[in-house]
Amino acid sequence: MSLTNIVGDLYHKHFYRHYSNVMGRVSDTFKFTALEALIAPVVYLPETLIAYYAFNSILSSFNGPGNPTANGSPGGLVMNLLMGLAGAAGLYVTTYGVNHLRTPLTKKLELKEKKIDIEKELNYTIGKLNKLSESPELEQKEYHDLIKENMEKVLEDIYDYKVRVPKRVKTTIFRKVMRKDGWMGMMNPVLTEVISACPDNLQIDIHSSTHERTHITGVCNESEAELLTYIALHKTDNPSLQYQAYFMRLESLISQYGYRKFESYCEKTQLNERTWQEIEDIDKYMKEAEKLGWYGKIRKGIGDTIRYILPKRKKSKKERISARIDKVYISRPLILMSAYDPPTANTVK
Repeated sequence: MSLTNIVGDLYHKHFYRHYSNVMGRVSDTFKFTALEALIAPVVYLPETLIAYYAFNSILSSFNGPGNPTANGSPGGLVMNLLMGLAGAAGLYVTTYGVNHLRTPLTKKLELKEKKIDIEKELNYTIGKLNKLSESPELEQKEYHDLIKENMEKVLEDIYDYKVRVPKRVKTTIFRKVMRKDGWMGMMNPVLTEVISACPDNLQIDIHSSTHERTHITGVCNESEAELLTYIALHKTDNPSLQYQAYFMRLESLISQYGYRKFESYCEKTQLNERTWQEIEDIDKYMKEAEKLGWYGKIRKGIGDTIRYILPKRKKSKKERISARIDKVYISRPLILMSAYDPPTANTVK
């Protein structure tokens, strides 16, 4: 264990878990999220910058160029932004950021990462889902409460001390815009809030809200957050939660394997009707989320025009980001899930 890991572990045990406990209890008393005021500027970043510059320019014209409180120049805008970012960064590091130094979860669990056999994984996961497909389908709040309780037990087993998990899963008025931009959920590390952008789809909501909860407990790495999400759903005697764990695993396998190949595979390997229906519901839900209104089409047109004008690279930024997302959220989490819960021989019936 390195010195930085020791610092991160001490920070988590003696400061962060107590801070998140207090702030979490406060945040759980309110239905609304404090992030509401911050989501819009993030989602509409170009418009926010334009509006901010225009407002400062108008204010400067009324108060005169010598007024130190109103600086509408580009330099003033940049300076204000830098000062704001510096303040936000300082707050983030103090209240959450040192968790990045902690001992990796994979090291705590002594997992060995190795290449997986996709078809073997599919066979195992489909078999488990077929066995669990008759498990009771619970209400959304029941799932959230059970997951909170189980995740706290899992964390205590791993760390030998208690870590509080947020009770309330909140939503936002900007959830449709978030989904269009690919955000299924987010968390507020300062106020320890969990926000779901998909409260109207059970499977996505369970996956994304549990993922964000793991971040609030101090797991910063995205792949490890996916692993802890799986463990929190899997390590229980409750078949309803276990079903959600294997459904989450199947989603990642389909992304890795390809939907068309998966359909062909399932012609040979029977998948239960419940799971098929849920997969189709998610596909329909995401296609609906990707539809653009008139304003979205304008924004997309402007973005496409800018990308067309700019010099071309061998590999576009979008492709690089896509490859990174695939590795962080799909490829490595699958390897970690397999290491934690290795696939056994033919389980499909």
